[in-house]
Amino acid sequence: MITIEWKCGYCEYDIEDPAQPAGQVKVTTLHWRCIGSDDESGNTASNIGTINAADQNRVYTLAALQAVPESVMVGWVQQALDSGDQTVADIEANVTAQVELLNTPVSGGLTPEE
Repeated sequence: MITIEWKCGYCEYDIEDPAQPAGQVKVTTLHWRCIGSDDESGNTASNIGTINAADQNRVYTLAALQAVPESVMVGWVQQALDSGDQTVADIEANVTAQVELLNTPVSGGLTPEE
């Protein structure tokens, strides 16, 4: 069975945005990874990317932003993806297809010996 896991590995923010109140930061970019894993074969595949999160207008104090759990940031990523050109379902389907191709390859290759 292939399981899907989402990760948000890095969150970028503006520190001195004159439009924000003093001491506030605004989330601008989120870096994400969608990982598919097959427990039986051990094969994994992933898609990675970044998403512009500035339109979500998420403004926090830096201390509050540092306390936001990864699961919440993953929700921000998925919300932004689903409102753009890519969707969460498309990315998950792509990762699943990659793992299935690893499980049942249709071609192969090798490096010749010297």
